[in-house]
Amino acid sequence: MFTTIDCTRGDKCIVPDCDRQSTNPFNGCLNKTVNCSDGNECTDDGCNSATGCTHTPRVCNDNNACTDDTCEPSIGCVFTPFNVTDRCNIGDLCANYTCDPLVGCVSTPKVCANTYNDSCLEVECDPYQECIPVPKKCNYTGEKPECYVGYCNSTKEVTDNCFFEQTDECALTVIVGVAGATILGVGAIVGIIIAAVVCAAGTTTLAVLGFNGAFSGEFENKNPLYEKETKEGKNPLYKDK
Repeated sequence: MFTTIDCTRGDKCIVPDCDRQSTNPFNGCLNKTVNCSDGNECTDDGCNSATGCTHTPRVCNDNNACTDDTCEPSIGCVFTPFNVTDRCNIGDLCANYTCDPLVGCVSTPKVCANTYNDSCLEVECDPYQECIPVPKKCNYTGEKPECYVGYCNSTKEVTDNCFFEQTDECALTVIVGVAGATILGVGAIVGIIIAAVVCAAGTTTLAVLGFNGAFSGEFENKNPLYEKETKEGKNPLYKDK
């Protein structure tokens, strides 16, 4: 009676092949390994003794952030540099795009050249329109910048062509108050003198406001409400307390 020899011994990675003339100590077994190649260059072929052939998808990575890593079954991994303009541009016309192999897309601000022959025109970049002319901004750097309006005039010869005018709200000083009187705020029109009178207990404070500032002083002025008799006789406005 003859018994068939199992050359694999349960190992699915061994070809069950036997040769009686073999000097192999395993009873003529040739111990050939199974060919697991699937003909696909995009898989890593291997063998598991318990389950047999394995075909693991190949990972194609050249560690270059500026390439598209793909795989072709006939040739294997393919690393193709991508178009930076198409891939990195997010629609911002104020950015220049490049690619760094370590980090990928990189953007740097676009520098706009000023080709206008006007010292009161500057050029800035708009994300949707690219380089456009804009009026020069004149910002007051002295005290109380909120009190000054700046403008540029290219016909006047100064270093930066910036000029500043004081606003109406700040051109005049706030009226001075006295004991018992409310402090009043006065707006003014440049070139017109404004006077205001604040009365308190028979004394009059006169504050005269004009373009060059304010004058405040006390004057002895009899108030008819507090004067019982006048040169003409009894004061009809006087009311005894």
